[in-house]
Amino acid sequence: MVLSEKQERFCEEYIQDFNACNAAMRAGYAEKYAKSKSYLLLQDENVIERIRQLQQIYSGCNVYDSKSRVLREVWKMYEMAMEQKPVIIWNKDLKEFTETGEYQFDEKTAIKCLEFIAKICGAMPEGTRKQEKSESDGVEIFVKVEGDDEED
Repeated sequence: MVLSEKQERFCEEYIQDFNACNAAMRAGYAEKYAKSKSYLLLQDENVIERIRQLQQIYSGCNVYDSKSRVLREVWKMYEMAMEQKPVIIWNKDLKEFTETGEYQFDEKTAIKCLEFIAKICGAMPEGTRKQEKSESDGVEIFVKVEGDDEED
């Protein structure tokens, strides 16, 4: 059973809400053909078999459409934020944008993604963190607090 990338995506999308037309659009099929294409996909034995496999994998584990998918998407955002991108400035003499030779990444987004991943995985439950801000460099530091019990 070999499915195309779009067919596989359709199967994954379909088990989220069992709406074939919406699953076809989310999988990348054109909106005007989504209804007919989804009908054809659900007639394909290979597609039906893959949907059954996915249902077995995720039955009793209703986090597939929420927790796992969110984790995958947040991880993708984290990876994009961590990519080194060249610093580009406007060169007045050349009248064009030029690279400075320096590189940067989006640390704020990366930190937010890691914080969100930690919350989803239970490493940082809601309401159990303190936020501190360093005056020298403006870096935000998040500290997990295990308990607020004071020692006697």
